[in-house]
Amino acid sequence: MFLSLMVAAYLGIVVLVAYLMSVPAVVGPFAATTALLAALPKSPFSQPKALVVGHVICVLLGLSFRLLVGHFAWVVVVAATVAIVLMVTTNTLHAPAVAHTVIIIATAQSYRYAFAVFAVVALFIGFSFVVRCGLLTAKPVD
Repeated sequence: MFLSLMVAAYLGIVVLVAYLMSVPAVVGPFAATTALLAALPKSPFSQPKALVVGHVICVLLGLSFRLLVGHFAWVVVVAATVAIVLMVTTNTLHAPAVAHTVIIIATAQSYRYAFAVFAVVALFIGFSFVVRCGLLTAKPVD
């Protein structure tokens, strides 16, 4: 129950950031991330390292491919494949993050989108820290 509430709160933060930054497409990958967190919290795909590093790898690859190669359909396929291989190689596979690569290459808002993703990832790190500190310092209710 507690985890579900925290996941819902996090998704609310994602939606707020997306709204404030006018980047609604950022909600999709993070909604899938929150679904994984809620349904499979102990899965390797739901661990903090996979979440953070997976999202960062995919955003950086999306930006790199878009800048260096362009926004063609075949670039999406190659970039998504490279993203998956890199995440598997670094043991940080997080499937929802691959959507960032696709969205950045396919849309014109790549820099705004990337900034929104990094803002959400930073919020995730901060949010995780606060929740963990709260769990460590919480006193049991009598």
